[in-house]
Amino acid sequence: MKRFKFNQMIGNSGTISMLKRSIMKSTFPNFSLFAGYYGTGKTATAIIAAMALLCENSENGEPCCACPSCRAIMNSLGQSRRTENFALINMPECNSKDHFSDLLKSIFVLNSSEGKCVYIIDEAQGITDKNMQDALLGEIDMMPENVYIIMTTAERGKLIPPLRDRALTFNFYRLSNKEASLLLSILSKERSVKLSPGLQQVILQESKGVPRNIIKLFNFVIDNEVSEEDVYDFFRIISDSDFMELFINFGTTQSSLGFEKLRE
Repeated sequence: MKRFKFNQMIGNSGTISMLKRSIMKSTFPNFSLFAGYYGTGKTATAIIAAMALLCENSENGEPCCACPSCRAIMNSLGQSRRTENFALINMPECNSKDHFSDLLKSIFVLNSSEGKCVYIIDEAQGITDKNMQDALLGEIDMMPENVYIIMTTAERGKLIPPLRDRALTFNFYRLSNKEASLLLSILSKERSVKLSPGLQQVILQESKGVPRNIIKLFNFVIDNEVSEEDVYDFFRIISDSDFMELFINFGTTQSSLGFEKLRE
């Protein structure tokens, strides 16, 4: 299930609080960078921020998800990813000089909208040509006040220092154990399923605090009716009960039982 409100996001509460506050006070930066590990919610949060900035009935920094602007953005995500005043650009898809030149024109030259416009440049590390980054930097310095650019990246170091310095950076982190467990609980309620403690442990362990991984692995397990044993075998995990049996067998006078278990 896609989430289109800040209060539906799990983790990164400090970052999200700052985003909401700046939208409420109309101080959201015209150029911002959402940086952090892959799958930690940067793009999803950027979309929510764009919706809130353009929302006709925003309340407490949250998008209403019901006005024409919000509905247009939500409907565009599975198709063109564009509306009259919003665009989600996947940078690796338009990394050629011609495509990039067209992108700059659409943002900085051909933009005739009198209201706010929000451009999300996703996976900005895909701008591999430093000259292209310099070109973007030059345009940002002359950016109209009604234009907002949100760049997302999992590899901040691949952006030239002047470009990084122009942006206000919002950092995104992996979930804590408590936050990861909360997300898994919410997913279970949404799908009306109850996972065994063993399956929960494996999903949390293998996801390593990355929300995207938690969601992806959870859905795979549920959609395919995967058992605890299947998951253990898939990830080559030794269960706690097998470990206990191993130690117990080595603790007996019949050590051959322990070696047999060890070979298993």
